[in-house]
Amino acid sequence: MQRGFRLHCYFLGPSKVNSLLVILATPKSMSQAAKLFNELPRPSRLNSISNDWYFDVRYVPLEPTPHHMLFLIRPADKFVHAERLPLGVSHDESGIGFFPETAEDAAPEVIDALIYSFVNNFGRTAAGKASAPWKLSTFDPGLAVEVGKIFRQIGVRKDLWKINVARNLDPLAQALCDDFFTTLTRSMGITYFISTPQSIGLSNYRPPPDDFFITGESVSGCGDTNFGKALAYAQDRMNCRSTTNESEDMMRVVQSAIAMFQTKPLAIAQAEADAGDPESALDIAFRLRFGCGCVPNRWLERFYFIKALSPQASPEIRASAHAALIAWYTASVDDFRTRAMHAACHHADQAALLSSVHGKTPPAVLWFLSSVFKDQTKGIPYFSRLYRNLMKAGERRDAEMAQKSSKMELKRLQHPHRYQCAAIGCKVLADTGKMLSRCSGKCDLDKKPSYCSKEFDWPNHKPFCKPGAACSVVDTTPPGSLGASSKKGAIQVNVENGDGSTTVVSSSTLTAAELKEIREAARLHASKRVLSNFHMERYEI
Repeated sequence: MQRGFRLHCYFLGPSKVNSLLVILATPKSMSQAAKLFNELPRPSRLNSISNDWYFDVRYVPLEPTPHHMLFLIRPADKFVHAERLPLGVSHDESGIGFFPETAEDAAPEVIDALIYSFVNNFGRTAAGKASAPWKLSTFDPGLAVEVGKIFRQIGVRKDLWKINVARNLDPLAQALCDDFFTTLTRSMGITYFISTPQSIGLSNYRPPPDDFFITGESVSGCGDTNFGKALAYAQDRMNCRSTTNESEDMMRVVQSAIAMFQTKPLAIAQAEADAGDPESALDIAFRLRFGCGCVPNRWLERFYFIKALSPQASPEIRASAHAALIAWYTASVDDFRTRAMHAACHHADQAALLSSVHGKTPPAVLWFLSSVFKDQTKGIPYFSRLYRNLMKAGERRDAEMAQKSSKMELKRLQHPHRYQCAAIGCKVLADTGKMLSRCSGKCDLDKKPSYCSKEFDWPNHKPFCKPGAACSVVDTTPPGSLGASSKKGAIQVNVENGDGSTTVVSSSTLTAAELKEIREAARLHASKRVLSNFHMERYEI
């Protein structure tokens, strides 16, 4: 039996009048499938047991081929059947392309799998004649409505237009799924515990708005200006690359993006993407994320990121697309769910795997690992076993940072006053000596204090500014670890958070006074840890 729905994409332009990128779903063979379904016998009882059925949708987070599944049971005799979604995806490929956020998204694929299951007698060639269900029920009320609506549209018999909501059957379905999932994981050689997938509630979920990455609802909202959008586009692309040149000038990258938007209009880029060009698909997806020359569209953004994962794409492009998709799943207004976490982990894991061959792990992956993964998976050990490539990427990064830290600590031991401001209580650090101003007086070289601003601590240092004098540095507290640096050098402050952790804020363009203001503001409003560290820069527009 053929699949039921085919997608057709049409670009209608960036203006306010015709500002939508429209997706039209048109029936391909649903009516034929419904005809076969209607021809099945439909007894109220089969072999003296009730012919009522229950179904729901679940997410199976097993690497490297995670997928959703239709889980179907006959409560009377506890018969279980499952179908991978979307129908037709083989067992050796990922089903991550299908990720419904609403009942309307899920219903077409659910109906495909439902009809296929009954028409083909659940794959049991020697188990008697196929039959249709007497009644159907499900967990989610929205899915019940949408399935019934499409049943009516495609001509399924009227008696099945009403899908019952039977949440009382969820405990039984969960118990049967426990057994099913245990058997599945054992057959795959998995010996550690993984939580059994649960029925997905679609009706009570509110997806983030299409302009999430533009408005203040996003942590990195870029604002509704052309330059702000181009800057966000450039930054996100760089953060998702595994071959980023650390010496790249951000403003040049932004200017290059603006020029590309002009020389390759959205319609041309989309035509190339729809023709199968992965680079254009990646470009279009980032444009749709930030509304660069178009109205942002969350659904289409993901659609083109998935297209960029084509087998024809280079490892670099696929790694970037996987890294970019992390933010799509972690974008949340107030409801970050487990399957979204699993999907984000899958993309981070794949990006880490692809980049391990030809480059460094994309910064977006490392940020996710340190700022989301570790907090969300505390006390859930199977996450680190499922996503081993992500764990290895973190270990490589830790080893790299430890090596750099060792070199820096050696330099600090050799020149203890060169990398920390000597002013009492200042605590500003530098990753290179040139970022601090050194006393130019006659004091001994190994005792010269360094300062983060021109307001030297002269009253304190003056008596010591002569050959052979003692060192004037009073604050001998060991400096904290260094955060991110740049080719130009960087200064940093360490912010103590309410939970006892430390956030490192560094910059090569902000002044020490500005960084200290940030530190003080964070101290006054400390509540919980948000980031392990971050790097800030100022750009002239």
